[in-house]
Amino acid sequence: MIQKFLRDFHRWISIATSKRALREAVCPQTFIIKTGLECDVFLMNNLLSLYVKCQSLDDARNVFDKMFVRDVISWNTIISAYSQYGHGVDALNFFCRMRRDGTMPNQFTFSSAIRACAALGIQEEGKQVQVHVIKTGFENDIYVGSALVDMYVKTWNIDDARQVFDNMPMRDVITFNTMIGGYAQHGNNEDALQLFDQLKWVSIRPDRITYASVLNALFTPEALEKGRQVHTDLIKFGFELNTSVGTSLASMYAKCGSIDDARNVFHNMTEFNVVSWTIMIAGYAQAGYGWEALELFTQMQQADVKPDQIAFASAFSACTNSEFLTWVKQLHAILMKSGYEADFSIRCALVTAYSKCFCIVDACKMFDRMQCKQDIISWTTMLSGYIHNGCCEEALKLFRQMQKTGLKPDNVTIVSVLSACTDRRVIKQGKQVHAHILKTGLEIDVSVGTALLTMYANCRSTNDAQEVFSKMHLRDFVSWSAMIAGYAQQGLVEEALKLFCQMQQAGVKPNQFIFASVLMACASLASLQQGKSVHGHIIKFGLLLDVFIGSALIDMYAKCGSIEYAKLVFDKMSRVDIVLWNSMIAGYCHHGHGSEALELFKQMQHEGIQPDHITFVGVLSAFSHVGLVDDGCYYFDSMSRQHGITPRMEHYACMVDLLGRAGLLKEAVNFIKVMPYKPDTVVLRTLLGACRIYGNTEIGKHAAECLLENNPEDTATYVLLSNIYAAAGRWDEAVNVRRKMKDEGLIKDPGSSWIEVKNKVQVFVAGDASHL
Repeated sequence: MIQKFLRDFHRWISIATSKRALREAVCPQTFIIKTGLECDVFLMNNLLSLYVKCQSLDDARNVFDKMFVRDVISWNTIISAYSQYGHGVDALNFFCRMRRDGTMPNQFTFSSAIRACAALGIQEEGKQVQVHVIKTGFENDIYVGSALVDMYVKTWNIDDARQVFDNMPMRDVITFNTMIGGYAQHGNNEDALQLFDQLKWVSIRPDRITYASVLNALFTPEALEKGRQVHTDLIKFGFELNTSVGTSLASMYAKCGSIDDARNVFHNMTEFNVVSWTIMIAGYAQAGYGWEALELFTQMQQADVKPDQIAFASAFSACTNSEFLTWVKQLHAILMKSGYEADFSIRCALVTAYSKCFCIVDACKMFDRMQCKQDIISWTTMLSGYIHNGCCEEALKLFRQMQKTGLKPDNVTIVSVLSACTDRRVIKQGKQVHAHILKTGLEIDVSVGTALLTMYANCRSTNDAQEVFSKMHLRDFVSWSAMIAGYAQQGLVEEALKLFCQMQQAGVKPNQFIFASVLMACASLASLQQGKSVHGHIIKFGLLLDVFIGSALIDMYAKCGSIEYAKLVFDKMSRVDIVLWNSMIAGYCHHGHGSEALELFKQMQHEGIQPDHITFVGVLSAFSHVGLVDDGCYYFDSMSRQHGITPRMEHYACMVDLLGRAGLLKEAVNFIKVMPYKPDTVVLRTLLGACRIYGNTEIGKHAAECLLENNPEDTATYVLLSNIYAAAGRWDEAVNVRRKMKDEGLIKDPGSSWIEVKNKVQVFVAGDASHL
């Protein structure tokens, strides 16, 4: 009898799995209880799974609570069920019960619990689960890792998601899809594309979800070429005709500004749904093809596809002027029949459509009929409608009316109302809005600040505009342009040009007036890409490469690590004087190319160019780099003997460096003794650095004492001396130096470096974890 039950039970499981028709099968639970099989954990787990597959959570819970014995499969089944069917809190409660019960979770348990946290959007609880994952050794499991990445993505912590992703020893396409989709969702489009390329390099075949996620990350004209490359992959793998992928592809082309490509993709699709139709309608509308958008909306209806709220909103957005008024009214009539007229977003879209068609009366009627007009969005929509129709006074009245309701305007509302204050007649109202901005703290918003200074500029109140601009914490291109335009409108050309230069220095857009200064900034930060961009603009504007700009270009390329580009600029200069020769020689020395520097010096002399004191700094540095001590001494002597140049402190520092690099420390000390100047910090520190290299503790100690006599708080000297003692194995002296430094309350300046990533200089300081 039991044998027959077991056969029937397996058949029931098969029926429930394929048809989910538990009610049509004889319930096995009664038989299990009558025959005393409820102690069989394997049988009860199967019964539990049967109810879960039939989506009967109450019955599953009943079975689970009556189980005498539960194993990890029992717990996993019930936790997964509640997590899968949207009962995340219950899933986590069962997870906690499981731990109290003493049952050890496995990778499937953790995966379900983490996904429950993701669904609930609770990151802290997810991190607590992650701690248990690490303690139990499941952090390298692919299922657990994928769940953690998903949890962090859904709780808007993309950095921790990437950290988990990078630490996973194995990844599958699902893991990559989650991370790529997360980047696209968070706007980290370049990271999404880089990860997509990485996926292909590790020989994981993308699926349709991968491509849909990647396509969502491509939405600018600059991304069009990459989008076409992805399109080629789609054709290669046969995903092009898939409805969801095709829709994402059409959306990408539309957002990237290639409406023709979007149209071709759409027409080649074999199946359409409301999303694909809506994407194409919105694409036409955004590209300014209003009539094509409305025609497609008609075709969608003819294809018996019922438009949803987004489709209606997209169709309304295509109606941008009075020529579309008839269409707006027709769409309104269709909308009333569809049952979507009460939708708040649709009513806002209707207000906008009537306003753009210069039918402000109907827009007002629609606004007055909105039951939810207390929402800030609806008020702002109506404000924009008034302003679009030139009804600025009505807009200001509506703004005051909105304030009386107790609603707090947001930045979009403020920008709209400021655009209503366009001349001096309403500057009083504009200043009242300004007071409100200061009171609510909205002045920190760049769009509000820009609108405010534009308002003052339009009202010919330049001083007020300048004050707003100077107090802006953030400025974008529009802010700079607005202020420059304000100056220009008032005939203040000098101020406009000065601000134009400041705009370039801020990195918004370089211009011919400050190229040299920007290049010097690029050189100081070793920002090669920015420097190349400046060089490109110099060529673009057709400016002559005068000595000043040419020298700055050479210096920038040399200090940014591109000595080849520096030499290219040097060779292309039509007139080369001593400044350019010095820059090029110094550039070679900066890179340690002493031989090339000396060769260039000989070429300069051959062309009859007389060296100056700056030239000899470069020449002596070159001899130091190549180790030619005798030649260096000869040219040092020749400065005064042949060229009439009195050596300066920097030349003596170069000679100390030359002797120190060659290990001639006693000669360096003797050279310092006969100097006509008291050695400065550079000379002494150069000597101390040479002592560290060659392990000369006695001379190093003397140099350090001289340095500390001049500057007792020089932490670098303490560190160098301590390192000299440590290298020599004199640990007691090294410890004493460090202790003395500590007793003096001195702290070593942290080491720092920087790199340029995505045209932005990233500074790294020792002990700083901000980049992790």
